Amino acid sequence: MNRWYDKYETLGRNLEKLKEMEQTELDKIIVGIINIAKEHDPNLLHEFLKQLPMNISRKRWYDKDPYLWIIFNGLKYADQNLLNKVDQYLQKELP
Repeated sequence: MNRWYDKYETLGRNLEKLKEMEQTELDKIIVGIINIAKEHDPNLLHEFLKQLPMNISRKRWYDKDPYLWIIFNGLKYADQNLLNKVDQYLQKELP
């Protein structure tokens, strides 16, 4: 596969776990990731939200949820420090 997060073994595995989560638990994780991204770079997600069109065909599982779409597409352009913070957060919060 050629997904941007495949080259990050633990992060990629944990991001894929989000697909199977119950919505209430997923919502908590989404808020946590967005807060981490905002603390790291308040403009990161907003900048990419303006630049990247929503995938109309919604082929990927995360295209169906606008917040997940923002996270996956925003983190694609994040620096290593932010990716490490998100990875650590997911390792702590996910089963």
